[in-house]
Amino acid sequence: MSSITDFQSRKSRVLPDLSVVLFYDGVNNSRDGVSGGAHEYLYSVGLGVRYQTVVGPVRLEYGYNPDPRNEDSHDALHLSVGFPF
Repeated sequence: MSSITDFQSRKSRVLPDLSVVLFYDGVNNSRDGVSGGAHEYLYSVGLGVRYQTVVGPVRLEYGYNPDPRNEDSHDALHLSVGFPF
């Protein structure tokens, strides 16, 4: 199985420590290699708020899945503190 991921985001600073983020996240999964056989393209779009603290950003992000599979939800809300690895 192979996959290709795509992540695009646009960040706009509202205040010195506060920004708003618009994002698009997608992945193309294939069982037979990147360009062969059956594949599925999954994607989501979302909006987030980031506040910069001394321990790193506090991020609250909402993602919407416009075309979910049967086992997927339509949306997700994530809260994180610190830098992602």
